Amino acid sequence: MRKRSKTKFFISLFFIPVILTAAVIIFFYANGYILLIPSAVLSETRADFDGRGERTVIIRRALFQFGGPPGCDYGDRLFIFESLPERPFGLYKYEYKIPMNESKPLKLMSGDINGDGAPELSVVVYKKVMFDPVMKKRPFFFNLRGGDLFPVWLGSRFARPFEDYILWDDGSGELRPLALEYSDGGMTLALYEWDGFGFALIARSDTYGEIKFARSYTPGIIEAEDCRGGFFLLYYDGSDKLIGSDDRY
Repeated sequence: MRKRSKTKFFISLFFIPVILTAAVIIFFYANGYILLIPSAVLSETRADFDGRGERTVIIRRALFQFGGPPGCDYGDRLFIFESLPERPFGLYKYEYKIPMNESKPLKLMSGDINGDGAPELSVVVYKKVMFDPVMKKRPFFFNLRGGDLFPVWLGSRFARPFEDYILWDDGSGELRPLALEYSDGGMTLALYEWDGFGFALIARSDTYGEIKFARSYTPGIIEAEDCRGGFFLLYYDGSDKLIGSDDRY
């Protein structure tokens, strides 16, 4: 009997803290808090979307990854914070949460892409659409007002299917989508601008092999990296072609 009582005592020592911790987390969740660690934040962007001051929007990484794009994790919700450190670790109070389970969000960006003076929220999603019922990456753009998303442009793609895109400043301060698109036998970079109804192609590069955007970013310069780790530069000179530099480094 004494051994059994000791066993129960040690089991209670283990479970009581676990139960109390779970109760505290549930209490905070019920009151608009979320537990975050750096790896839980898939993507984030910061901007003053609606004149209320800068807000931070994040994609929370989905706990279970099933049916996402190869080699990429996706999220299940957007959370909007009045403030959030760059590497969050702990419980943080959010203003709004926006479920996006069906859209599988991958990446967030923000910027004024249509010249209305207010930044739009760009969300790369992975989903089927009505006229293209295949799981692919899609470029979605929204106005964010409080905790509500208002569609600006929900594209099935740009001119071609893409691997990635950024909102690129050509040096003038104007942001345009710069897409890394699939082309015959390789990949190409394509620059777009808002035409009032959607995005029109204004310049395209030559076709390369497997490439990706470099981590560094300089306005007016497109920095790309090939599969061997080599870097190269491209420029936009106002023509219909993105000009490559022969200076590799």
